[in-house]
Amino acid sequence: MVNIEPIEPVEGKAPEKIVSEVVRLKELHPNEEIIVEMAVDGLKTYVIPEQHKKNKFGGECWWWIRHGIWSWISDRPRIIKSFFQRGKRGWADSDTWSFDMYLARVIRDGLIYFKKDLTSLPHNLTKEQWDLILNDIVFTFDCAWKITGGPFGDELKYIKSADYTDEWYNKMLDICKSLNEKYDCSDRPMTLEEIKRYENGYKYFAEYFLDLWN
Repeated sequence: MVNIEPIEPVEGKAPEKIVSEVVRLKELHPNEEIIVEMAVDGLKTYVIPEQHKKNKFGGECWWWIRHGIWSWISDRPRIIKSFFQRGKRGWADSDTWSFDMYLARVIRDGLIYFKKDLTSLPHNLTKEQWDLILNDIVFTFDCAWKITGGPFGDELKYIKSADYTDEWYNKMLDICKSLNEKYDCSDRPMTLEEIKRYENGYKYFAEYFLDLWN
């Protein structure tokens, strides 16, 4: 097992140094998996031995004993600080590391709550029309959350509708299938219908932004 010392992140993104370190480790350990982890003190890389990967449960236990517990402890000060920052100003310093993902989740969850008790609507819409538009906006920001990170990484693969082709979709489908089998995830490319609805939701959001009040 190889443990590389923490390297300071640059605006939440891996610096060139850690990328070259991962390449070097891959050359030294071609049969091992290289893990890059964001921690409160920077980016860390770990090499997971092959014998631990063969047993998923054993591999996860090994990681938690060797790294997870200490990462959990070292993250406590940041989590506590973030809690109070969000209470005071609505966002924390750490939220800006992936601000797009943070805002997407806040807007999505806020609109879901907003829809539960609608008492106002735009003057040119019926309640049914307004409800459908809000559903599309919620859909858009739910997709945005999954595109930018979501609960399981970049779950949805997106391309602009103007650039969409069947070739792109089939290629991404093959890539996602490989990733899903290797890492036990559920990535998939968006269909053209989903992409158009996703993009249309942003138009609704801009058009009716000043109507989002009760």
